Amino acid sequence: MSTRGCVAIGTATEWRGVYQHFDSYPEDLGMRVWEMLKTEEGRTRYKSLILNHPSGWSVFGETCYCHDPYFAKRDGSLDPKSEHYKENAPDGRMGQDTADALFIEWVYILDEHEDGLDKLHILTSQPGEGKDADGFPKYVHRHVKTLIIGLDEWPY
Repeated sequence: MSTRGCVAIGTATEWRGVYQHFDSYPEDLGMRVWEMLKTEEGRTRYKSLILNHPSGWSVFGETCYCHDPYFAKRDGSLDPKSEHYKENAPDGRMGQDTADALFIEWVYILDEHEDGLDKLHILTSQPGEGKDADGFPKYVHRHVKTLIIGLDEWPY
């Protein structure tokens, strides 16, 4: 199922990450991210999967969009030879100021702390105030849960 999301690094209010296409709901991507973040090695891998794959993921950690020469270049831009190429096409990188909450239903954010109490913030898309230019409700990302890695249990 194409439940779109974002895997990110930052805080609950300021984050940067990449697009994730399939199964981004908590019972799938959320649980996989949680399991990955339980170890230092997993947190390192999580960060690498975001920083080294700017075009984002079809399935996080398994199928990225970066390495297909007919889809995207390593810097996240589309290859001009791609049938999908548009000069103004966005790449897979996004943040709190650029992720469209209507289309990015879930966001998982690794929030690292010097005291060792790293956190996972979970945001979901919900209707916000007002309507957009076309008369549709504006959607926003709302914080639904913060988990302390190593102390809390997965709640979903």
